[in-house]
Amino acid sequence: MSTNHSAAFRLGDIRGIYPSDINESFIYQFARIFTRHFGLAGKRVVTGRDTRHSGESLQQALNQGLLDSGLEVLDLGISATEVGYFASVQTGISAALMVTASHNPGAYNGLKCILAGGKVVTFETGLRDIMYAMAVEHHEVRMAPEQPQPAEIHEHFCDFISGKFSGEPLQGLRMALNPMFGTAVPTASALAASLGLNISWLNQEAAPVPPEGPDPIKPDRLAEMQRFMARGQYDLGVAWDGDADRCLFFDGTGNLIPTYYVVGMFATAALERSPGAAIVYDSKLCWNTEDIIARHRGKPVIARTGHAFMKEKMQSSGAAYGGELSGHHYFGDFFGCDSGMYAWLEMVRILSHAGKDLASLTEEYRRQIRCTREVSLKIGNFDALTTRLMSEFEVLAEAVTRVDGLAIHLGNWRMSIVPSKTEDTVRFNFEGRCSEDELLEGANHVLRLASAYVASEEAVPTLQATL
Repeated sequence: MSTNHSAAFRLGDIRGIYPSDINESFIYQFARIFTRHFGLAGKRVVTGRDTRHSGESLQQALNQGLLDSGLEVLDLGISATEVGYFASVQTGISAALMVTASHNPGAYNGLKCILAGGKVVTFETGLRDIMYAMAVEHHEVRMAPEQPQPAEIHEHFCDFISGKFSGEPLQGLRMALNPMFGTAVPTASALAASLGLNISWLNQEAAPVPPEGPDPIKPDRLAEMQRFMARGQYDLGVAWDGDADRCLFFDGTGNLIPTYYVVGMFATAALERSPGAAIVYDSKLCWNTEDIIARHRGKPVIARTGHAFMKEKMQSSGAAYGGELSGHHYFGDFFGCDSGMYAWLEMVRILSHAGKDLASLTEEYRRQIRCTREVSLKIGNFDALTTRLMSEFEVLAEAVTRVDGLAIHLGNWRMSIVPSKTEDTVRFNFEGRCSEDELLEGANHVLRLASAYVASEEAVPTLQATL
């Protein structure tokens, strides 16, 4: 087992650099202790992986640890994480364990752990206890004679998702799809065929994760998508991350649609179908979402950023929809879990009924609330930074919240500073009911203050425009 095993335990999942933080020995030991901790011996579980170069050997170690613990293992192979969520609810299994590091660089890998009913295992609900046990226990490899069985689940998953959209007029749009060499291809292809959608692919091959990671928000990837869409006549572009549970949307000219406004579109659609329903959202940017919920007499439910925390709030509140600025979208119709496939088809449904293109629809939301792009900085002392910001702005603040990091409401603009759950960075976001110049002035002042706490040599950007 890696001597740095604790470095891989995060708040909502397992992530670390392969092989120093996470390796085959780590995964095997984790599987043995996970089984005992949750009393799963004799039960059925599902495993799967994304396309990282270390994924196959790590999944093999995971399968062996589960088999040696007396479990029946169903192997999805390369699979979108949401197929694991589906399996945990619809197939009678006791757990799904997906080997993935999502959008992180190619050197990383990890685990997302889901119990029956789509319940994500977090640091507080099991990972911490497993981490402590792994520090003192060592289980010998037993090499149980049983072998994993192929998991015949993918077709059932696609039937389930397509059934949510059957009878909808979805066929009129031409779409550019970018799976980032990841796991979206089999599911998106099957759904497109089932629903008669017109699609073209960029980066369709299930290739190893690139060194910089399968992150569609990276500037080079955004430019690549824009170039691809410029070569054809498209109505919509969609890009997923490596395990396909997160997606971004592009208008017909290849311009990225800020996820903040996508959350607004999805919340509006959910509340029109289910008046008064609960809507879950994170605290990074929230004014637009809260306005929409209020107009539709919905129930606002704020959550900490991160897929595990969002799912918990979705499931405990019975919400119709939840959205994160990162591009994770959660649906009551999908057990309160995030689904990049459902999100894609929901956008197609919205555009099919809207009678206008995505750029025009976005502008309606943009006129209400302005926002900036998210800025990520490596901060050496987060507490010192928040203390400095409070000393600067507390006397002017109309409200201060600490649901997740720090958010300060300053009349007609707002800042949010949230530590990442998956990377060693802090996310800065700004929104306002004000002019572009006023919002940029406030945002850049905050970033200048933050520059004194940056732990690396990276330059702190000056924001030039709102989104």
